[in-house]
Amino acid sequence: MVNKEHYMEICLDAKNNYEQYKMEAEALVVRTEYVSDKRYDLTPYWFERNHEKIGRILKKETDTFYGFDKDGKLRVTYCDELNNGIGYTTYSDNQILTRLYRDGRIDSIKEITFEDGRPIRSVEFVTRHNLDINDAWLTDEEYIYEQERLVKVICPKYSEPSLSLSSSRLYTYLEYNDNGDLYKVLDGNQSILYINISKKEADALRAEVKLELSAEMEIIVRDTRNKVQGKNVCFIAIYLHDEIDGIYDPVFHPGLEQVRLEQIEQEKDIYTIWASGEHPVNYQVGLSNKELLEKLQKLTMYWAMRGSWWIQGKKLWQEVAYTVNQQDHSENLSVTYDFIFFVDWESFDVKKGGLAKSVPEEKLEILRAGGLLKKLKV
Repeated sequence: MVNKEHYMEICLDAKNNYEQYKMEAEALVVRTEYVSDKRYDLTPYWFERNHEKIGRILKKETDTFYGFDKDGKLRVTYCDELNNGIGYTTYSDNQILTRLYRDGRIDSIKEITFEDGRPIRSVEFVTRHNLDINDAWLTDEEYIYEQERLVKVICPKYSEPSLSLSSSRLYTYLEYNDNGDLYKVLDGNQSILYINISKKEADALRAEVKLELSAEMEIIVRDTRNKVQGKNVCFIAIYLHDEIDGIYDPVFHPGLEQVRLEQIEQEKDIYTIWASGEHPVNYQVGLSNKELLEKLQKLTMYWAMRGSWWIQGKKLWQEVAYTVNQQDHSENLSVTYDFIFFVDWESFDVKKGGLAKSVPEEKLEILRAGGLLKKLKV
């Protein structure tokens, strides 16, 4: 059980001795690295476990930077986790302790405990609002090894502000390839958080996934037919919400002709006419092919580590929509003559060409002719 009084004492000491820890850490710095984003963390595989992109080292000065001592140990961190946050780190034989301040006030401490040269536990204790133990919260990680390799991270879930241990524990699993390099990180539900594949492998996987997704849209069409039960469908929106699982497991939201006709009769604007959320949500469907979902998740996590999951994921789905829009779906679903698939997202803007990358020009012209899109200037 975590001794929260122990960590509160460390925070009180950090508050009372701020100038001392600041001066000691800064005096040891012999090299500074300016970076684009967070680049270092002293806990094992932090970026892979949190599917975060590693920041780049830059030549110009930035608001995020690190100070290292003559032995290459991290001593000072600026804004790597918290705006205006400055961390000062000390080392002992079996412990690393970082005291994080904001505007000179203690924000949190992070203690990493070592055994036989390996981290076996880390505790982050946060007193952000004040130094009242009842308002503080913490994250506790335990590191489990097999044959010198980290294979599991156990993170008990604590609630704010009582710090009572909940009934669930969060597990993260790590797998390695034949060379001993980290290959995959999985969460407690066996969902992929990180995958170590080459660009060549990722490109091949993308091509494979695109073909399979295009074929899978036939099943989406049939599932939609079973949901709408004979109602005419004017579109199927592939809705990508802004969380990472929205890319590898999107919502397929059908638009009903009946709703659209009512919108036109009421002279609704073009934004409303193309808002998938204006149509009943109880007809939504999703991907059911688990093997394909895993491939898509693997690809998305590859992009995530490079900071491009949203751009690349949206582009893939737009290409899939473009492909299936070249097919006739009337045999499997009751559709309008101007029926299309299109990729939808929170900031989708039909007036600024939101459909262009999802829909072939000949179908866009049909929509223009029907008054559902702005006509091109001649």
